[in-house]
Amino acid sequence: MTTTKIFKGGLIALTSFGLILTSCSKNADDSTSVAENHSMAEQSNDELDAIGDEAETSINNKLASFKNENTGGILADSVHLTKIVSSDTVSVDIDFGTNGVTCKDGKIRKGKIKIKRVGNHFNQGSIRTLKTESYSVDGNTIEATRTVTFNGLQATNQHPSWTISAEHTITLANGAGTITGSTNRTREWSKGYEQNSLLNREDDEFILTGTSTGSKASGVSYEMEITTPLTIKVACHQIVSGVLVITPSGKLARTIDFGTGDCDGTATVTIGKTSKTVTIKK
Repeated sequence: MTTTKIFKGGLIALTSFGLILTSCSKNADDSTSVAENHSMAEQSNDELDAIGDEAETSINNKLASFKNENTGGILADSVHLTKIVSSDTVSVDIDFGTNGVTCKDGKIRKGKIKIKRVGNHFNQGSIRTLKTESYSVDGNTIEATRTVTFNGLQATNQHPSWTISAEHTITLANGAGTITGSTNRTREWSKGYEQNSLLNREDDEFILTGTSTGSKASGVSYEMEITTPLTIKVACHQIVSGVLVITPSGKLARTIDFGTGDCDGTATVTIGKTSKTVTIKK
């Protein structure tokens, strides 16, 4: 049951920033490309979290059978896994090979991802570290390190929460530039974690807080801050409430308001005195 819980939580990473910020790309200012680059980096990093969850639940170096159901898994069955369990430490090497593997999401991955967890899944203070080696996705080389720490249950509401710190460098294919960044975030599992709800992803909700810094492919740096906690509903695969602000160097801040909780598929983007309602892409 604990295994299912971890896997279910990790998949939510795929429904966060990566599906949202590209909606802003047609706004007036060129620096909306900062949002696109930030979105790409967030999606790449969140995919690493989800891949880590899948690999950790492997059995006898094979993907767990429930991942073949309609759960949104990423890893192809042909990926080579090596899992070693010793006491409370789990190490998993994921090898996509030098020729690459076409995964379930249609993306071609090459290279390796190395994962190490110290401490049992839901023991407060357990830490998972993830690092890539010669890793690429559809020709984009991704150098990334991620550390995810389980904080335990929050005193105020007994919600499970994790702290995530990460750094990445993404070298885009065809000499299109390099995206860099670092992230510090807290992910709170606010609904759907209850024992009688573990097998139902559709009732899951997560709350995100935190900050990021980085630079887009052209070299322009930016800062991102979640100023009002973001709520993600898996039922509609969208952020449904909260506010984040992206500030490119030398440019006006981009304030993105996701509303008050409805799955209406829209957000309001404000740049200076100009606001526009945009459709959130899935």
